Formats: sequence, structure tokens, C-alpha cells
Amino acid sequence: MSLMNGANIKVKIMKMNKALLMLSTLIFLNGCGTMPASGPYSKDMKKVGGFNKLDAKSTAEFKYDVQLIDNEVIAALNNQKKSSLSSLDWPTNINPKEIKVNVGDTIQLSIFESESGGLFIPEDSSVRPGNFVSLPAQTIAKNGTIKVPYAGEIQAAGKTTEEIAETIEAELENQAIEPQIIVSFGDRGGAEMSVIGDVNNAQRISLGFNNYKILDAIAAAGGPSSPGYETWVQLQRDEQEYSIPFDQLVLTPRKNIYAEINDIV
Repeated sequence: MSLMNGANIKVKIMKMNKALLMLSTLIFLNGCGTMPASGPYSKDMKKVGGFNKLDAKSTAEFKYDVQLIDNEVIAALNNQKKSSLSSLDWPTNINPKEIKVNVGDTIQLSIFESESGGLFIPEDSSVRPGNFVSLPAQTIAKNGTIKVPYAGEIQAAGKTTEEIAETIEAELENQAIEPQIIVSFGDRGGAEMSVIGDVNNAQRISLGFNNYKILDAIAAAGGPSSPGYETWVQLQRDEQEYSIPFDQLVLTPRKNIYAEINDIV
């Protein structure tokens, strides 16, 4: 009797182990059904939508449609006109613009006369290192002008330093002794652009005299905060907006155009 009881106990243990194994397998499979996925589950799709049932009456009811990808669909996609980089609406400025004075810039004037005793050079100029006088630096006013002694108000914004010098020389021609003017930049505070959005350090950037390009400006702002292949670059210029993929901007040098004053990237 004891042998039979022992055998029965072993059989029961084996059955219990088998039942536990089956139960754990079912639990595991059920857990797989609730794991995250890359798309909606079929039960969710059936709950809020249908298969190929979108029409004028049901568009508001169904949020999406499931389309079978067959040879006909693939052929239709292949026949679609493919957009290329050259077709993107993006400005082209191969050469940098000439640097001109802008409102907010600071300039320095040096006025030379051919001999002493003139309008700016005193009689005792022989003890000076040269026949010139340097005026205090001036920031271009909001109306775009500067003030020069005996020449009055001079329009500076929108002109090159050479053009400003020529204007002052013409105004002083009958007052000073063969005047010659040198105009130089002290600071280009009026030549700036903005880099904002998904960059690591959004900021207002001074263009200086470096002829910045768009990628230079993005690099100065710390570069994109997202992967390049996920990033688009938008440029706002002269009340127009342009867009281009970041990786295409990197791979196509002619698209990396020169930045301009008041650009927003």
C-alpha cells in the first residue's frame, strides 16, 4: 500500500507542475499582448474606426483608415512627382552683401588737413604727430544720421564708410584745407540676426565682419538640439519664409547661403 501511495503522490506532483507551467505560459502570453508597440492595436482600431469605410458620411466618425499596400498602390506612389532639393523654395545669395553702416552701428571719424592753421588743425600742429583730428565715436541715430562739426547732419545709414567720407569731404571742402576723411567702424551693433527654436543656445548674433553663413549662425547658437535628420531649418527674411531639411543644408554647400541683417533662423 505504501508503494502505491508514493506513486500516486508522484503523479499528483507531476500534474501540478504541468498545470503551473501551463498557467505561467498563459500569463506570459497575456503580458505580451499589453507590451508597447509602434502602432495602434487591432482592438483599438476596431473600436474607433473601420477598414476602408471612410466616405462623405463617416469621415467625422472614423479618425483614420487602414489601406492595403498592394501593387496598385505601390505603382501609384512611384508615379507621383518626386520633389527634389532644387525645387525647394530657398533664397540664393552666393556672394556676401557689401557691408554698409546701419542704425545702431558705431563709427569713428578722423579728419586730415594738408597743413596747419586750417579748420581743425591749429597753428601749433608742428608738435603733433600728424595733421589730423579724431572725433569721438558716434552711434548711428534712429534717423540714420551722424553729426560732424561744420558739416552738420550727415546721412550715414545705408552707406559704406567710403561713401560717408566722400559726403563729409564735400561738405568741408570750402572750409577746411584740402580735407580728407577716414571713416572706420567701432562696432557693428546694428548688424545682427536671431537664431531661435530647437538650438542649444538661442540668441541674437552680431554678424560683425565675418560674412556669416546660415550654418555658421546655427553653430554659434550651439547647433540643433535634435538630430539633424529630424530637423528643418526655417529662414524668415524680408517678410518671406523659407524651409529646408537641416541635413540637406549641410550636404549642399550652395544652399548654405550668407546670412543677412535681421534674418531669423
